[in-house]
Amino acid sequence: MNFPMALLLLAARVVLAIVFAVAGFAKLANPKGTRAMAKDFGVSDALAGPFAVLLPIAELLCAVLLLPASTARMGAMATIALLAIFIFGISVSLARGKRPDCNCFGQIQSAPIGASTIVRNVVLAALGVFVIVQGDAIGQPGILGSGGRSDDSSLSVALFLIVALTAAGAMFMTYLLLRQNGRLALRIEALEARLGAEPVKHPGLPVDTPAPKFSVDPAGAEQVLLFFKNPGCSACDAMLPEVEDWQRQHQGQLRIVTVEDRDVHEAYLVDATPSAVLVNEGRVASPLATGADAIRELVKDATRPKPYVKGDLVAPLALQDLDDRTVDLPMLGRKTVLLFWSPTCGFCISALDDVKWWERHRDPELADMVVITSGDAAGNRAQGFQSRVVLDQDFAAGNRFGAAGTPSAVLIDEHGRVGSDVAVGAPEVLALAGSASPARRPATVS
Repeated sequence: MNFPMALLLLAARVVLAIVFAVAGFAKLANPKGTRAMAKDFGVSDALAGPFAVLLPIAELLCAVLLLPASTARMGAMATIALLAIFIFGISVSLARGKRPDCNCFGQIQSAPIGASTIVRNVVLAALGVFVIVQGDAIGQPGILGSGGRSDDSSLSVALFLIVALTAAGAMFMTYLLLRQNGRLALRIEALEARLGAEPVKHPGLPVDTPAPKFSVDPAGAEQVLLFFKNPGCSACDAMLPEVEDWQRQHQGQLRIVTVEDRDVHEAYLVDATPSAVLVNEGRVASPLATGADAIRELVKDATRPKPYVKGDLVAPLALQDLDDRTVDLPMLGRKTVLLFWSPTCGFCISALDDVKWWERHRDPELADMVVITSGDAAGNRAQGFQSRVVLDQDFAAGNRFGAAGTPSAVLIDEHGRVGSDVAVGAPEVLALAGSASPARRPATVS
């Protein structure tokens, strides 16, 4: 016997047996779905019940017949016959414009039929033809019974192949089950939302609810950060030096109170420490932050200066230019356009030529420009700006002026006050620059 071809022949039989066994058991486990599928494909109500029983039995019978060498040919012929019926039924439904659920694998996988369904069945039928033709040519390798002509070595390889294919099939079925469970979970969530089911509760009080009072009254106008810890909590103790630093650094801006009282923990729905929550004007002002990193982010958000608005006096700001020289902002005595930029921003790159044209044609007596950018000095020099270019790697200056991205710009008047809203996007930036110092592009000669 041709040993490689015998292995392929054996693999084809095992694959067909696994597919038909899974399909049969899945349909038996979901009789309602199988009956519904039969009706969708045109089976009458009277025959749908018997069909839902006989079809999975026929599939299981095919799987059993495929395994012994003595019945493998019969099993292959039966699988081809069943697959031919499936292909015919699917083709007729598609020709009529109908796409019922295949339900081929019961609750494991159910999807509307389509061309891929026909292709899959044709491939399986081709495997059945391969089993018949090659089996007649070289004989069927034995798995069960005495009809095979394989020796001990081929039998060992065959058994290994069966185990490997079965494991692969089990992994695939597990994947399909997990995917189906995901779809069911989404449907359940949608139904709960439609029925007004109560959402899953997260630790901590909802934002904007009244803050429970205790020995420290958090109802004043001052921002209060409640730091929840437990005695003996090593993670809490490790954060205490940071908490003390915050208390000194943000004095007058953020009051930080350490809370160990179990009753207060329960009042604020704290179930783990270290945790923290922000309270402002007697109301909960943030979700509960649990863990050191989340608490640090909460403190950073609470102490970040509020963005300037039009009319605000700009506080002194010192940034380094490309030659490590300090540039002090704002520049008094003349309007200044602050352009927030990034040399890697695609929108910035597309606007670069227009911005540089404005630089060349603006009236320097009316307005100046400072480019506040990220990146390294070499990359920013390559941009070719005539204006001062200063570096702001963490976008702190942009955040201070309320710029959400690049390119964006804001106008500072000659008295050091914010003179405009933030302009976002190349057209708005150019319009703002033009309003500060009008410039006209020379007419082109065609």
